Amino acid sequence: MRIGTLFLIVFGCATLVGCSSRVFVKPIFNPFARTVPCTTRDCSLPVTVSENASTKTCDLDVAEYLNVQGGPSGQRSLTWTIGTDGYQFSRESYKYGIFIKTDPGDEFKNVQISGNGKSLSIQFNHQRTGIDYGYALTVRRTDGSFCNTLDPWLIS
Repeated sequence: MRIGTLFLIVFGCATLVGCSSRVFVKPIFNPFARTVPCTTRDCSLPVTVSENASTKTCDLDVAEYLNVQGGPSGQRSLTWTIGTDGYQFSRESYKYGIFIKTDPGDEFKNVQISGNGKSLSIQFNHQRTGIDYGYALTVRRTDGSFCNTLDPWLIS
């Protein structure tokens, strides 16, 4: 095969891969990551926020995995609560406090932000098992600027 033809084939394949849609894959389990088991109908996850003065950014700290495999079947209430003053979950429609990245089907509903933006809760139907849901949490400072978005997982 000629070098020019081979180059065109490689270039074409690279272009097709680059144009493909983004696919979310299941997380690779990290044994060092924090996992919170949820074995009751109401699950609470604490969220802390830290400031990086040198980069002027803020970062969320919450367990990387929320495991809802154990406990009762059926609907669960999941609640994240910010324990650090000066921050709240975003209520902006273009960058809301939670975004379910994996196809949620009918598994999630009734998102509520309460307590002056400190608490975010969502109903999880838990009808399907064996599906891992990627989601994003978005927090802002009370001055309106956003923190870095965090991308944890819900393991069902």
